[in-house]
Amino acid sequence: MCGACRWTDKLTGLLRTAKFYLQARLVRLDLGCVRLAKDPTSSLLEPLAALTALSDLRMSVYSNGDATLTLQLSELSALSNLQVLHLTKKHAYFPEQRRMAESSIAVPFSSQSAIRLAAGCKKLRALRLCLGRNDVAAEGLAELRHFSNLRR
Repeated sequence: MCGACRWTDKLTGLLRTAKFYLQARLVRLDLGCVRLAKDPTSSLLEPLAALTALSDLRMSVYSNGDATLTLQLSELSALSNLQVLHLTKKHAYFPEQRRMAESSIAVPFSSQSAIRLAAGCKKLRALRLCLGRNDVAAEGLAELRHFSNLRR
């Protein structure tokens, strides 16, 4: 688990407020580790996508809720200046079972999400996705060719 975890609802409120002040200025954002709220209507990526000057976005996410929460990477396609995207899905502690397990978060990297992200983030040169095996589809990996500026 992460030492500097943040709740989604508080973070999204902060990001929505900050967007008015930082939308055109904030170029690098490292959120650390964010605990996603159990409320599926509380989206983390939507307010991030409003920070259109971002060129570097890094974050880790986890959730230990009963229901699966879905993060759609394609929501970040509005970040046309994005050059670096690092997203890590962390394991979470489930107190009922007293064990660490894969987070109850889905981050589907399908062909459609890869194509939308590549179309919007044409400047992306570094993409690091640390996801679960159920998140990444072979078709999504095949669409990595659309990220023409990725460096090895």
